[in-house]
Amino acid sequence: MENSGHLLELSGVAVGFPEKGRGVKLVTQGVSLYVDPGEAVGIVGESGSGKSVSMLASVGLLSGGGRIVEGSVRFLHGEEYIELNTLGQKELNEVRGDEISMIFQEPMTSLNPVMTVGRQVCEMLVLHTDCAGEERRGRVLDMFKEAGLSDVEALYEKYPHQLSGGMRQRVMIAMAMILRPKLLIADEPTTALDVTVQAQILSLLKEIQRKLGMSMVLVSHDVHVVEKMADRVALIREGRLTEQDLAKPYAVGTGTADRRHVLLKTAGSLRLADREDKGEKSEVLLEVEHLTRTYALNKKRAVRAVDDVSFQICKGEILGLVGESGSGKSTVARCIMNIDKPEKGRIT
Repeated sequence: MENSGHLLELSGVAVGFPEKGRGVKLVTQGVSLYVDPGEAVGIVGESGSGKSVSMLASVGLLSGGGRIVEGSVRFLHGEEYIELNTLGQKELNEVRGDEISMIFQEPMTSLNPVMTVGRQVCEMLVLHTDCAGEERRGRVLDMFKEAGLSDVEALYEKYPHQLSGGMRQRVMIAMAMILRPKLLIADEPTTALDVTVQAQILSLLKEIQRKLGMSMVLVSHDVHVVEKMADRVALIREGRLTEQDLAKPYAVGTGTADRRHVLLKTAGSLRLADREDKGEKSEVLLEVEHLTRTYALNKKRAVRAVDDVSFQICKGEILGLVGESGSGKSTVARCIMNIDKPEKGRIT
């Protein structure tokens, strides 16, 4: 096959699922996408638009009988292209993990709950390399360190339920990276994480991508996440790819109708800088002044969950209260609803 210089090429891909008594129902049609060596490409679209389905189908990981019914998926294997959608499971297994790796949205459901995380990452080396037991363990520990994990000797023997969400996602990154793949597909890798851990995971992925010079496809419904990570973005709407050469910055609300729809739907809440100040002052509906709430852990220890919080909400206004897990967001809400009693402050 002619070498186009692309690492991955999807050409006219349609993905379908079997419907009882109705044949095959198409969920994506005519999806054409390319990824170059060393490039980070973002795929953005609403939930259910076909983002994840397209990438899962490309590497033969769809469940429920889903498959590619039209088109082709080419991957540069050595100096020649192979068509991933025509390979059997044995041949696909040789490519997956070794040359193409994937990180999934929810690590708790992707990791085996009855195996230690060390053994799970070690399995990649058992399946794809000839290195011996102690060497395998050493490589896993080194990869844990690269993924930003600490106390790796103890971590090796822990089970997924003993780790935080951020730690489990770092284990998934270690598993995906241990064979130094050419291409990483990250499917909503930070959706289940709080904002602080999300930023750490995104920085880690970008750092590893640059260090290894690998390509990456980031699938997300959040255009702001993609903006931080991708060199180029593709937009997908209702199963069809509408653009794939959109460069940063992504102009929210401009361009074609499809672009406006997808970007506005995936931008989430507008950033403060995007809001227009029309100078209109509405009537204050709720006012929180100097709210403070402390919880006693025992007779000697206490934790201050909320410390001197003040804000107003006007009629018809939407206020976003954002913070990492344990920062006090829910405590503020509980105090407003009089479920919790603040020791200081006033709520009017």
